Amino acid sequence: VELVVTANGACAPLALREDCGMKRLMTLLQGAAARLLLALGLVVFFGAIDYVTGYEIGFFAFYYIPIIIAAWTGRPWSTAGITVLCGLVWAGVDIATGHPYSSQWVFLWNSAMRFASFAMLAALVLRLRANVDQKQAMLNEINRLLTAEVDLGSLPISPRIPLC
Repeated sequence: VELVVTANGACAPLALREDCGMKRLMTLLQGAAARLLLALGLVVFFGAIDYVTGYEIGFFAFYYIPIIIAAWTGRPWSTAGITVLCGLVWAGVDIATGHPYSSQWVFLWNSAMRFASFAMLAALVLRLRANVDQKQAMLNEINRLLTAEVDLGSLPISPRIPLC
């Protein structure tokens, strides 16, 4: 039996059932709000895994995933919120797991460096998304111009005369 995902995200007969789950997921994740909720859920998920694994196993790079998802929405304030949340969750987990530091300054330095890496990644992905959107708008305009109907009667040359 073949199924396809309709505009409202439901499965209808026409495409393979195996594809339906992934198509439904992609349909649901098309909205910026859905992507931000996914990013928020991933921050909580990765924070929980980070806590369970303890401070001896470095896990902070996984926090990049929700930051990338948030930044790809193209919304700077939402991205900043997710970025700050990732920094706070990482620092909170580090404190909660009892990571011993020789000085409070070492903890502050490590926290600042991790947050800086999160912020730089967010800024880069936001910029990349803006560039992609700009290029897509340019391509759309080029395609519109290429497919626009031209009234040959308004041209200064006769359409019956070869142009070459």
